Amino acid sequence: MKLHQVLQQAATDPRALLDAWWLNPHPRISAVIGTLPEGAPFAGDVDAWCVALRTTLRAQLGPLFAVLFEGKVAEVQRRLELLSGWSDARLANHLERVLREVPWSSNGARRLWTQIFSLVTSSKDPRFVALAQELPPKWGLRSAQQEWMTRAFTQAVRSLPAVTELTPEESALLQVIEREAFAARPPLPKSRTIDFSAVYAAPHDDAPRLVLADALLEQAAPRGELLSLQLRATKTAAEERRERALLKAHAKTWLAPFGPSLGAEVTWRRGFPAEGLVKFRNAADVEKYGGLTEWATFEALTWSPPRSPEHQLAAGFIGPAFRHLLSADDVHVPHLLASGAVTWALRKVRGAVENAEGLRAVLESKTLPKLEALHVTDTPFTAQWLDGVKWGALQEFGVATRYPPLLLHVLAAVEASPLKRLQWGRALRFHRADDGTLSKLELLDWRGAYRVDEQLGSLPAGAVSSLVAPADRHWSTGPLGRALERVVKQQRHRPSVARSAALHLGLNGVRSIAWGEGRVWVSDGQLLRAVDAKTLEVAASFPGGFVAEGGRDVLRLQGDRVELCELRTGALRTVYEGKNLQRLVRSSDGTRAAVRQGAKVRVLEVATGAVCFECSGEEPELDARGARLIVRSRQQVELHDVETKAKQVIEGWPFAPNFLADGRLIQRRDGIARIGEVAFPTNGEHAWHACSTTDGARVAIVHPGATFVFDGHSGRKLAQHEGGWAGIFAPDGTLFIAANDRLTRV
Repeated sequence: MKLHQVLQQAATDPRALLDAWWLNPHPRISAVIGTLPEGAPFAGDVDAWCVALRTTLRAQLGPLFAVLFEGKVAEVQRRLELLSGWSDARLANHLERVLREVPWSSNGARRLWTQIFSLVTSSKDPRFVALAQELPPKWGLRSAQQEWMTRAFTQAVRSLPAVTELTPEESALLQVIEREAFAARPPLPKSRTIDFSAVYAAPHDDAPRLVLADALLEQAAPRGELLSLQLRATKTAAEERRERALLKAHAKTWLAPFGPSLGAEVTWRRGFPAEGLVKFRNAADVEKYGGLTEWATFEALTWSPPRSPEHQLAAGFIGPAFRHLLSADDVHVPHLLASGAVTWALRKVRGAVENAEGLRAVLESKTLPKLEALHVTDTPFTAQWLDGVKWGALQEFGVATRYPPLLLHVLAAVEASPLKRLQWGRALRFHRADDGTLSKLELLDWRGAYRVDEQLGSLPAGAVSSLVAPADRHWSTGPLGRALERVVKQQRHRPSVARSAALHLGLNGVRSIAWGEGRVWVSDGQLLRAVDAKTLEVAASFPGGFVAEGGRDVLRLQGDRVELCELRTGALRTVYEGKNLQRLVRSSDGTRAAVRQGAKVRVLEVATGAVCFECSGEEPELDARGARLIVRSRQQVELHDVETKAKQVIEGWPFAPNFLADGRLIQRRDGIARIGEVAFPTNGEHAWHACSTTDGARVAIVHPGATFVFDGHSGRKLAQHEGGWAGIFAPDGTLFIAANDRLTRV
């Protein structure tokens, strides 16, 4: 039968268009087939779908094709395997849709895309030739995936035929059918024309939902039944089963407007989606889905993490369409402040705040009048961010970064605030007790906590008045149990956390320590404390990162510059400039410094800023005169002579070496340290730091759990003290041990 004869038949029986497409898969015929009613989407699981594909007549496959790309990737792959080699206009239409939307963009989905491109080839549909040129520039995927997808799509269309143009007679016949399909299309079912706008305008009000439920029930629409069930105060077991059945059968259809921008797991309340996962993959997704009015009914949303730094803005996007949201988790917080005059209903926000200024901007923003809880994540947060903040109506503050700062200092910073709760990491939440202090402790997740026992150990004994712990009793043993037992001790006069913090260093880790002018200089990379060696009181504080012997000046990294800061006068001088500066160390005599710049380490003359040596590597260490340099490179440790340029690989990786004050090299690994053949056994913990007297007679090895002092020549153990992060010997032999929150003289 010829094409014009089939088109004559299709004028009275549209199903004949499928046969017409077989004779000539022209884009116009494909478009008309796309208007044919497919019936209700298939409601069974993937096993039932596979059975139905084998037993259903070809003309009745529309409902099966309608759910072809629904569900998990593995389910889609099973369906596509059964369609291998198929050529059907309806299948080709769904292939075009998924190629336009690109709902999967990970490397793990490449097998699925290979199946899709194979079906493109077997379709024999010439429209994909043009689509292979049109669509890839619009995908906006990360570069590696974009390149692979484009190459695979181009390969898939190479064997496809060119478009066979219709004869004038065929075109005229098809035009009659098109007129019927597009111009005289049957009206949509009444249930689809019902206005949902009243619900979207007032999503927290039940009245518009009750009106909508009545209107939908009049049309016997399943959505009306769901609304009616979920708006009831109580439900019978049978009604709960019916509610689950409605969602299983229709939720995918009702969520179709969100496309790939919404995760599969959605919680429904009061007839509408209320909780879910936002999955913006790129700017195209934000443009297409970020302004949907349907977002209005969500009460709580979590944003999926970005795949790359360039994906961050799109992944964490939040705009005016989300203004009714009550809780936003892992959102890019600056978007909240960049949305113009939007007044947010948000009560809880958890997300990335870039710096102290960003934190203040959120707390002082007039667009967040109902904000009660703020948790900052993925930031280099320090307790100094909280200096002088205006808390407003905020009730809860959380520090949820991977390595949260010292608990003692955060507690001290908020003790006098109006906050009712403080959450530290994912492990602890402090509540206001009856006496007004943040001393009621709730233990959340002890398993995933980063050094939570040590952080609790920084609190004064008896600082906690009561403890709320999970039923799992494993937390009560070991270091965490002992730390909790100490801080929860009942005391008549409870110590002030703020006062305890004020007596300590107030630093967030120890990056460098040195002796000079009767003072111990300790820095955390951002702040430098000068502590009087006799009184152990903080005599001065300066901004600055890395301190050298002598204590008269510091070197610090400020963006793309290495600066020398004169402590007495505050004068600044740029020593070196360059991009991608990551780490800075200095020789004890102050004459040289080593800076890591990308994959290179460069040794500088501090006086002139000149580069006197460079090599590949990371984590540099300089000896006292800057004559020798240690770097890590390719899973080995290298010792370089700065003067002669000689290089030596230090045996014993992964020993962590550093130079002592007398010039000797000490190698440290869990449980042991060595200087040549002399061994210094400790307690099996990782040693953070090693130091010695100027003559090398005594060596101190600092662990978080304990600090050990040895005879520097025989290895005989002389003493053991409380642990710390770093140590330094004064010229008179006095040992100072620094930890996050204290400096101890022994």
